[in-house]
Amino acid sequence: MLKWTDLMKKFTSPIERMDKYLTRKGLITAERTAKVRLEAKNAVRDALKNATGELLPEIDNLFSDVYEKMPLHLLEQREELRAHIKKYPDSYELEKFENGKSFLK
Repeated sequence: MLKWTDLMKKFTSPIERMDKYLTRKGLITAERTAKVRLEAKNAVRDALKNATGELLPEIDNLFSDVYEKMPLHLLEQREELRAHIKKYPDSYELEKFENGKSFLK
């Protein structure tokens, strides 16, 4: 019977297994794999750059986006958050949120 550690050595990541399989079948080369990985890494990096420029969702969405009618405990938590942010406004970058400043009203 195989030990767990030996078994884990046998089963690598699915991406590595697919890469070995395709290479063994002659369907892809190491150079092509490197190129695809670089393109994917750059695509993810570009997507992150674009996403960081977007405004974050409204703070109220934390509370209102789940229930049709907000439960009492969430209403209370929203008011507690509002009071906390009013007390420590310099600790939060509300301009990064859609309608961030209006949350305090």
